[in-house]
Amino acid sequence: DKFGNELITISIKGTNSFFEFLHYDNVCIAEKVVYKVSNLEELYVFIEEIKSLTQELRLRYFEAYLSAYDPAHQKIFFNAGFKPTGYIPAFKYNKAKNLFEDQLLFIYHEKELSKDIKLIPETAEFLKTIKYFKDIRKK
Repeated sequence: DKFGNELITISIKGTNSFFEFLHYDNVCIAEKVVYKVSNLEELYVFIEEIKSLTQELRLRYFEAYLSAYDPAHQKIFFNAGFKPTGYIPAFKYNKAKNLFEDQLLFIYHEKELSKDIKLIPETAEFLKTIKYFKDIRKK
C-alpha cells in the first residue's frame, strides 16, 4: 500500500498449503498470520522460510495466533524461537463448528524485553490486578 505495508504469502506448489502475514515495513513488524498446512512437515518448512524472511526483512517483531488445541503446531513455533505470551479465550470463530475457539499468542522479537520497561499508569494498575488474582490462587 502507500505506506509500504505488504501482504506476503508463501505457498507450496501443488498443494493447498500456505502461510500468509502482513508486513509493516516502516516499523519492521509482521502480524495477522493465517496459515493452512496438511502436515507438520509443511509447517516446519514454512517456519524455516519465515525465519529467513525475518532476517532478510530485518523484522523486530513477528506475532502469530495459534490454536490452543494444537500442541504440535505450538511446539514447532516454540522450537523456532517464537515465545508464547498470551492465552485468549474464545478469540477465533470456527464457522464449521459454530463456536469460538481459544488461541495462543506466540511472538518472535529481536531482543529480550527490558526489565526496566516504563508502563503507562493504566497498564501498571492492570498488572497489579493480575498479581492480586495470582496471589489469591496460591492460597
